[in-house]
Amino acid sequence: MKKKVVLAYSGGLDTTVIIPWLKENYDYDVIAVCVNVGQGKETDGLEQKALNTGACKYFLADCEEEFVADYVFPTMKAGAVYEDVNACPEALLLFFHRLRYTHPLADGKTLIQRVYDLHFEGAEGAQALLAQWETLAGKVPDAAFVNVLGRLIRQVKNAREWRDVVNTYFYRYSGIADEQGRVIYP
Repeated sequence: MKKKVVLAYSGGLDTTVIIPWLKENYDYDVIAVCVNVGQGKETDGLEQKALNTGACKYFLADCEEEFVADYVFPTMKAGAVYEDVNACPEALLLFFHRLRYTHPLADGKTLIQRVYDLHFEGAEGAQALLAQWETLAGKVPDAAFVNVLGRLIRQVKNAREWRDVVNTYFYRYSGIADEQGRVIYP
């Protein structure tokens, strides 16, 4: 019997791309679950999109009332001002606002440059972790070393692939090159 995985599905690039990837790399049956928290028509067509990309099932959970009661009202009571782009924490900007790729962030980088940097840094971090692990050869049991080594090698491959897929998507969509001149596939 095939293993199943439940994916929090938004219909965006990341969750749409990951469905066939999970099937191809792990032979999982993917169950896509979208949670309606009041986003209106944004959930229209998601079922067909999820099934077309390989999900075996799709569920839409209606949690609008719970979301408002448990999160929105407490946030408002706490005085959060996420509707103001300048007061919104940068980590939440894209959840609350539609911004231009050239929008400047607090550190002076543009939004698109932050996207590129985070994905390049992620792949570099996976490579650094692998390099650190390789220094432990002969210091940990061989079976454990080989097991973790194989997983880290796969993680490096996956991180590079994810970096390239995401950065290429944003480059093609925005037409804005990486300021550091790193290779992004056109």
